[in-house]
Order: sequence, then C-alpha cells, then structure tokens
Amino acid sequence: MSVNERQPLIVNTNKIVSRTFKCKHFILFPTANLLFFGYVVQFYVISQWIHNVIQKKANHQGDGGPSECSLSNSSDPRFISFQNVEKRTAVWQLYFMIASSLPAFFATAILPSYSDTFGRRFLFVFSYSAYLLKYILCGLTIFYEWHLIWLIVASFLEGITGSYFTVYSGCYSFIADVTEPGRQRTLVFTLFDGIQLLTLTLGGFVAGYFIEFQGYFVPMALCTLIQFCAWVLALIFLPETLQEENICDVTSVFTNLKRTVDFYRSDEFSGKRAAYTLLVLSIFTAEMAGSNRASIELLYQLGKPFCWPSQKIGLFSAARHAAQGLAGICLITPLKKCLSEVSIAIISNFSNTASFVLEAFAKSDLMLYLVPVPALLGRLTVSMSKSLMSSMTDPDKQGSLFASITAVTSICGFTAPFLNNAVYAATVTFFNGFIFLVLAGFCLLGFTLLLIFAKTQQVKTTGETIEKVVSDD
Repeated sequence: MSVNERQPLIVNTNKIVSRTFKCKHFILFPTANLLFFGYVVQFYVISQWIHNVIQKKANHQGDGGPSECSLSNSSDPRFISFQNVEKRTAVWQLYFMIASSLPAFFATAILPSYSDTFGRRFLFVFSYSAYLLKYILCGLTIFYEWHLIWLIVASFLEGITGSYFTVYSGCYSFIADVTEPGRQRTLVFTLFDGIQLLTLTLGGFVAGYFIEFQGYFVPMALCTLIQFCAWVLALIFLPETLQEENICDVTSVFTNLKRTVDFYRSDEFSGKRAAYTLLVLSIFTAEMAGSNRASIELLYQLGKPFCWPSQKIGLFSAARHAAQGLAGICLITPLKKCLSEVSIAIISNFSNTASFVLEAFAKSDLMLYLVPVPALLGRLTVSMSKSLMSSMTDPDKQGSLFASITAVTSICGFTAPFLNNAVYAATVTFFNGFIFLVLAGFCLLGFTLLLIFAKTQQVKTTGETIEKVVSDD
C-alpha cells in the first residue's frame, strides 16, 4: 500500500454546484417503475409457465396442491415425478436467467459509461426497446405454446442491452445529476428504492391473481402494453440531466472500460481506493444474497412442505417487498438523524441475515409469512453504499461509477441464479432451506466489510461543502 493511501485524504472539497430535484425530474419515477412492474409480473408468469409446461411434458398428473405435499414415500412414482419436475424447472429457470445475465455483464461494463458522453436518456430508450421486443416474443411463445427455447432467445434480447442493470445505472446517474451529495442524495436514492419495492409488491400481488384466474397469456399481454407506455415516456417526456459542462469526449470502448475500474486501481484515486473497494464489495455481497431471492423463494414455495398456489406466492412477495419499501421510505429520515449511512448499512445486513435464517428453517405457512418482519431494513445496504460512493465522486464520473457498480451487480445477476439453483437442486431432497443459510453467509460477509469500512472512514458535512475523509489506518 502506498504512503499516500495511508494518509487521510479530503475528498470533494470543492464547492458543490447547486442541484435541484425539480418537478420535471419526477417523471423518472413512473418511467422506471412501469418497467419494474412489468418485469416482476413477467417474471412470475414465465417462471410458473415453465413449471406448467414441464409438468405436462412429464405427464405429471398432480396439481402441486396439498395432497401432493403429503407424499413421503420416496419410491412412490408420484413422489419421484414431483421432485423431477422441481429439478427440471430449476434448470430451465437457470438457462433463462443466464441467457440474460451473461451478455448483460459485458453490456453493463460498457454502455453506462457512455451516458457521460451521450446523456442519460439514451440508456432508457435503448434498454426499453429491448424489453418491448422480449415481452412480445414471450407473449407469442405462450399463446402459440412454442418450445421453451424461444424464452431463452427472448431473455438474450434483454441481456444484450444490459438488462435492468443498465436501467438502474441510468436511474442513479439521473438522480446524481440533480441532487447534492450527502443527505439529499441519500434520501432520493432511498425514496427511489422504496417506491421500486412497492412497485414490486403490487406486481407480485397482481401476478398471483392474474395467473390464477386469467392464465398466462393475459398477464403477459399486460406486461407488453405497460412496457410500451414506459418506452413512450422515456422517448418523449424524460428530460436529459447531464449538464453540458460535464459531458465527456467520445472515447473508445477500451477507454470506457478503463474508466469503470479506475476507482479501484488508478493513482488518480489514491487514498480512496480502499473505500471504493470495501463499498463495492458490500454491494456485491448484498446483491448475491438478494438479486435472485424471489426466484429461489418461488421454487421453495412451490415445493414441499408448502406447495403454495399462485395467490399465496403473490401475497408473500407483496408482503416482503411492501415491508421493505415502506420501511425504507418511512424510516430513512429518522434513521439519518441519529445514524450514519454506514451504520444503517450494517444494521441492514444484520436484518437480512436474520430473515434468511428464519426462512431456512420455516416449516409452516405462519413461519414463512414472518420472514418479511426481520427483512424490514434489508434493502438499505445497497442504497447507503451507492450514496456514499456517489458523494465521493465528481459529476463527470458519475456514469462511470454506476457503470462499475452495475457491472458488479450484473456479475451477481449471472452468478447468483447459477449458485442458488445449483445448491437448491442438490439439497432439495434432504434440506430444501439450505440455500437460505448460504445467502445468510453472504450477508454476514457484507456485515464484516462494512465494519472494516466504519473503522477506516469519517464523514463531515459543512454547509455547501462535503468533506469525506478516508484512511486505511
């Protein structure tokens, strides 16, 4: 470690240019949340349609109801068929997610950085167009009962534009452009994340009842219509927030890739590299624990001993996301009055750990419905870490910063489904809740990283100047 990095460094001590989150900027919320709503509905539609198709192909006669959950004889053909359906569903869901996550990793390492040159809006229009094509292809596949491979093709279309990771990068860069570092940016980040979780709540609730009473095609058609509306908002009404003085010159792909890793290796950020690294690793652990949680919970709830129907799955998703969303929106202001961003993130990791442990050992519907209670503050780790990193970064590097964060998130989007589904398929026969203990381990690792960060940093806010002191001591 260099001598410079051992010495405390004042970061962003320049006078902050006044930024105001105006009424016109609120169009970001419906533009982004229409996509999130459609995404969560199609997620449940596709996941359960895959399960339904595999059941039919396996000539499995059961409906996944309570009578099948009572089967305990491992030699019973119905029991064997039931477990095979679960395993094959997990494998196809893995293919579906990898088809999106693998190309998304490469796309998110490149595209978001170009928003420092071409503006934030192009990220939305580009990604939303791909989503629209994906939903149209998924709807046709369901309506005409095409082979499952067409769902993989549709997922790949989403992935080559960076999937929702690119959208997230655009959203956070948009917010960073129009908010001041520190308290204001933290509050808007948390508000955005909280509203997003409430949107996921509504999506999960709607998906459960739509699938139960309308089948699969009608909710998929609804997703397509909603995505078209979001695409129109992004194309026509979403304002550009990148200021002319902060526009970077057009550079090569290699240079843009280099900009995304400079925060963690370049001498330009000497003294801050350790802080950036600890924070991005805390985001990594949080995303590894949470990015594929809904998918693995769906398999967990479809299997024994729960065998939940669509309504119950939707209600559970609604309860967990609503609890986390409301907690973020309602508690962030009082929490910020008495705690730092780092302390809130540490508490959030502990909250998630408790939630996963409870879920792992749940044996009844009541225990499973209690899972959202300890998970109340579970989503704040990512919001706090992003806010801290953004406050340490100059305006003309915000796009590159969030490109690096979304690249890490996309790694999780690729790795987490593979790990979760592989572990679940390997352990479902003897302890189907084991995967949640693995996810709890990621949360404990994040907890440790943030404790280290708390010992090596100090934040001081004075008027119009934000000073961030980072040290490796």
